Amino acid sequence: MAVGNSGGGIANAPVTVCAAAHPGGPYEQLFLTGRSIPESDVLSLIPPRPCAMIVGRDSGEIEGHQGKLDRMMPFYEGLGVGGERGKMILVDGVHNMEKPKREAAYGWINRWLNREKEGDQEPPLSPETVADLNCTETGFTVRDLGGETGQTLNAK
Repeated sequence: MAVGNSGGGIANAPVTVCAAAHPGGPYEQLFLTGRSIPESDVLSLIPPRPCAMIVGRDSGEIEGHQGKLDRMMPFYEGLGVGGERGKMILVDGVHNMEKPKREAAYGWINRWLNREKEGDQEPPLSPETVADLNCTETGFTVRDLGGETGQTLNAK
């Protein structure tokens, strides 16, 4: 199972159950071979696995993502699994992975993993602090965190 937004959505598409918010774009098409590949080639790898494209109503991207789903549907039908495994879920919002999209993803994934009783509601979140995440203003942890690296932080 995988959930992702934009490039993370298209990169996680060929898994057991996929909830991809705003999947893909021209730069993300480089992720498999280091060069551009036809998007339809990637989309054809998803069926028969369930895949929901979760799109914000205010994103201006509905038509483009509907086209992707339309290109996938013949594969679902040809594999004899039916069209209910490919779906577009429209939610409030734009191109992001905020709560409406996350909750749509929970519901979709729970449906296909036979965990519908768990629903789609997200419990209250407690974000980590900037300090606990070891965030820096520049992204150079070795300099900004006094010589620390990802390895030394993980070891601690």
